[in-house]
Amino acid sequence: MAAAMQATAEALGNQINQGNHGNTNDEDGPMTLATFLKVHPPTFRGTSNPTYADNWIQVMERALQAQQLWKYTPDASHVLEPEPIQVREDLTLPVIPVRIDDFSIKRLRGREVSLVKVAWSRAGIEEHTWELESDI
Repeated sequence: MAAAMQATAEALGNQINQGNHGNTNDEDGPMTLATFLKVHPPTFRGTSNPTYADNWIQVMERALQAQQLWKYTPDASHVLEPEPIQVREDLTLPVIPVRIDDFSIKRLRGREVSLVKVAWSRAGIEEHTWELESDI
């Protein structure tokens, strides 16, 4: 396990030095090891506990992802305009069944229940739910 963790650490180090962008300063170019070390990543202590090893990998991945974020430059073309939706007087949206995607029979306490997976369309968004066949 320790050997695998060491190999992962080396791979992450190589990945850092091979050109992942995301400097915290305003320089262009690949992220350096010094820049990565500024986030104080944890060091792996070589344990046989898989939970600790998995936690270490997750922390390292988060640290790398944080370093890969680019500074956002505002742009007027990035603004999204809201789409108008139809709302009833009682402030509910019309929900329309579009199609049946699947069929299943479940055994519950000795009874058979027929279910269908229904695709619904509401304000242009499609969702799926399992419904009783008798209700559709």
